[in-house]
Amino acid sequence: MLKTGKIVLLASLFVGLFGFTNVIHAQSDITVTASVSETQVFSGERINLVIQVSGTTFRNVGRPELPSSIPGFRIVSLQPSTSTNYSIVNGVASRSYSYSYSMSAETSGTYVIPAIALTVDGESFQTAPVSVTIADRTTSASRAGAERPDVFVRLEVSDQRPVVGQQVITELVLYFKTPLEVVSYQTSNNWSTDGFWKESLNDGSTPRAESVILDGERYRKAVLLRHALFASRSGALKLSPAKLTTTIRNTSRYSDPFSSFFGGFGTNQRTVELATEEVTINVRPIPSPENAKNINAVGNFTISRRVVPENAIIGEAIEVITEIRGSGNLALISNPGYTFPEGFEVFQPQENLNLSKSETGVSGSKVFRDILIARRSGPFEFPAERIAYYNPVRRQNVTLTLPKLSLNVKRDENAMVTNAIQRELGVSPVVGVVSWTSTQRRALWTNWWIWVGLLIPFVLIAYSYRIKQENDRLINDENYARRTRALERAEARLAKATQIAELANSDVKACMGLLHQTIYGAVGDRLGLQEAGFNDEKVISLLKENSFPDAHLREAQKFLNKCSTIRFAPVIGRENLTYEIDRARVIVLKICEVL
Repeated sequence: MLKTGKIVLLASLFVGLFGFTNVIHAQSDITVTASVSETQVFSGERINLVIQVSGTTFRNVGRPELPSSIPGFRIVSLQPSTSTNYSIVNGVASRSYSYSYSMSAETSGTYVIPAIALTVDGESFQTAPVSVTIADRTTSASRAGAERPDVFVRLEVSDQRPVVGQQVITELVLYFKTPLEVVSYQTSNNWSTDGFWKESLNDGSTPRAESVILDGERYRKAVLLRHALFASRSGALKLSPAKLTTTIRNTSRYSDPFSSFFGGFGTNQRTVELATEEVTINVRPIPSPENAKNINAVGNFTISRRVVPENAIIGEAIEVITEIRGSGNLALISNPGYTFPEGFEVFQPQENLNLSKSETGVSGSKVFRDILIARRSGPFEFPAERIAYYNPVRRQNVTLTLPKLSLNVKRDENAMVTNAIQRELGVSPVVGVVSWTSTQRRALWTNWWIWVGLLIPFVLIAYSYRIKQENDRLINDENYARRTRALERAEARLAKATQIAELANSDVKACMGLLHQTIYGAVGDRLGLQEAGFNDEKVISLLKENSFPDAHLREAQKFLNKCSTIRFAPVIGRENLTYEIDRARVIVLKICEVL
């Protein structure tokens, strides 16, 4: 029995020792590594940081403890993707467990991703540090002789030494090497152009790529965004870097350098964050013209002037119309400011702006209307005017002479003047002896006030019944209520516009927008339509269909055009808002009368 016990004890010790040796071997068999998909990248490129646990036997792998920030990089997502891999080599089974983090390279330089800790089956491990070099993509793309990246973006400017108000075309251009295809792109909305009025020239069409050669290498080039900029002041003005995020991929099937911008299905897809360099534009002041009025116009223009009508009568409205057509800073052009002879009452000038945009820039027309009322008859002449604008192609001021205008004002022969003639009353004083006479007693029913007293209750009942019917209809018939209260609603909006106009720093755009809405609301209420679907064309069409008088129709169209222009274009100077509110009130009254 003793020998048997010793054998059992020895066997137990052997098994225990063997098992302990295996545990140590299993624990020492675990390896934890950190690696990156690329050790040399351009800024904006995304790389994957992979932390891998490998071994033959392990059960629980803790999540890596990433530092709050990694120098030179931005962690795109703190939620990693995971994967598990099993393999058998020479009969020995092993597996690996991986965490993958996406990071975006931001600042150029050489950086070290520090050691990252995690636990495996309760035991602590650390990865070795990883070194990564980041090259500045924008600098490499613009530096002569430097190795250019396979994709980059530039902000290309048509003129870096313009004058104030000159139209400058900027293009956001994407360059990418010929083996690449663009899957998608997203531009940033916070591109800053401080000191410039900006107009987008994009027509919504898909960009087209064309083949170009840069320092002996073939690239494809596509214009993503195009803007027209107009400087509002002189000096060194800076355009901030324009940013975009694009997804690209490599494809072996690419062969045609003039194919469409967006490629077909492919492989090796990756996301790249791009940014342009900051661009400085040195803006020069406009040279002062000699012996001519400066209207702050910069571009290529034709300017004309006329008076309508040329033959008028006293009290009739007369318009001196100045029309400027061409391409340039139309929205920033100021009124020539003519001096008119005595005998005319001068009102606030009106402006009408029509712009069209194309790839070449902003063009269109701007019309100034000086409103006059003749107060005496006679022939009048408005003297010739010299107007100057700056032509950026010639790089000099161009002076135009507007010829003198002739106007003949007459009296209205059909006007009648009436005088109030005081007449003596045909009443003479009573003289002589007064005699008293007795009066006969009249019957009660012959007194008129008796009948009035009897009728009043019936009138009140009928009136109350009529009021009740009206109130019931206003409650139950929505269209009738809107039609009845159209003028009341319009007056409330006009009162609000008046409050805005009376402020010291009144918001011209807000006031004109409210007047625009007042016209829409009046038409919608009188016709029982929803104003949400209205536009200027629709409103004018509805007025025509309902026999709105032609003269008032033209006035309504002019007013709506002016409201739209001021709401969506820069406002120069301060409008006479009281005058515009009165115009809106006249139009509303006519709408409520006709519709």
